[in-house]
Amino acid sequence: LVHTGTFTGTRAVVVGAEHVSYSAALTLLHAGCEVTMTTAGTRHDSYASFAWVMRARGVALRTNARVAAIRGRDRVEAIEFEDGTTLACDTIVFTGEWVAEDELVRTAPIGPTVHLVGNVRLPGRRADQCAREALDIANAIRDRLEHRPTTNP
Repeated sequence: LVHTGTFTGTRAVVVGAEHVSYSAALTLLHAGCEVTMTTAGTRHDSYASFAWVMRARGVALRTNARVAAIRGRDRVEAIEFEDGTTLACDTIVFTGEWVAEDELVRTAPIGPTVHLVGNVRLPGRRADQCAREALDIANAIRDRLEHRPTTNP
């Protein structure tokens, strides 16, 4: 969605603090989002330079933060952690820690504004297959937002 110009998020949470997480956070920053990264661990699991750059860009890293629930009815409104704290957001990106994202999604209400792609939907797929599927879904979302008929799901 960021690369198609239709991303509408303003406050994002990236769940994970490894290489891919930092890439996702940087993409969200370029989209104009306020970004917070979280990890269930005690520290990030990437290069120190990645963490330093993100801190310098205003990205907070919450450690010991295990996701318990996603709040919101028609849209994501907040993410809740096991310690009972919540963080307001309109976008959540699961990037790693090999958390069973599908378990979180199964308990969340699925509606027309929630889109599952890649290994959350069909585990064990190659990265290029997941990327292609994500692009198809992003294009379909763009068409829907622009009120254009589409043949994609």
